[in-house]
Amino acid sequence: MSTRKKQIVLTQPERKGKPVKLRLDARTVVMVKNAKALAFWKQRYPLAQVIEEQGVAAPVPKRGSTTVKKSRAKKA
Repeated sequence: MSTRKKQIVLTQPERKGKPVKLRLDARTVVMVKNAKALAFWKQRYPLAQVIEEQGVAAPVPKRGSTTVKKSRAKKA
C-alpha cells in the first residue's frame, strides 16, 4: 500500500502591531516588528532615527542649513 503525503498549509505569520521603519545611517533602513527589536537597534546605533511608525510618516530633519543668502546689489 502506498502512503499519502500530508498536505502542508503555508500561511503568512500574523504580526502583532505595525512595523516601524528605522534609519540606521545614511543608506541603511531596517523594519522592526516590536519594541524589543527597536531597543536592540537603538542600542547598536544610538543615532538611529524612526522614519515611519504605525503607517504614519515622521518628519525627517534636513541636513545643513536652509538659510538663503541674499545677493548683493551690483555697484554701477
